[in-house]
Amino acid sequence: MDNYRAPSAHEQAWGPAPWLAGLTLFLMLAALVWRLLDHDPENRLVAAVLVVVLALTTLSLVRIRVRLRADSTGIAVTGPLHTRRIAWGRIRSISAPQRGRFGRRASVLEIEVRPDGRAADRSDDTGDTGDTGDADDELLTFGRFDLGTDPADVCRQLLRRQQAAAH
Repeated sequence: MDNYRAPSAHEQAWGPAPWLAGLTLFLMLAALVWRLLDHDPENRLVAAVLVVVLALTTLSLVRIRVRLRADSTGIAVTGPLHTRRIAWGRIRSISAPQRGRFGRRASVLEIEVRPDGRAADRSDDTGDTGDTGDADDELLTFGRFDLGTDPADVCRQLLRRQQAAAH
């Protein structure tokens, strides 16, 4: 289930801080002890729900230890259930705009991806292919939590890799 492998010399990888999985595991164990020691049924229910939520969070953090990986052929984006490869040729733009929210300014890595050739050919279970025009681009966004570092720094590194791949 874990997708971690050390990046090779020709690739870079970014993901959540490794200590987060350890923290959620510790909190899950504390909630489990609370569940076992408390005799109040309402507290036990809250503790049991907390154990389940923290267990799922810990598993997700272990699974997405590397959230974004870049090499000479493109990028790989890992989610809780699967890893998806995207070639550099399908990436329309990479940016890290800064936005203000709640009195803070933060950047978010935005990767705009062109749909692959099969996107317009797919049909749903009814056989209706839907709109036959160009499919919309997809926007992938990554924050500091996803990358474990400043998204603007990752943006600069991805742009350099994309330019190197184009030559």
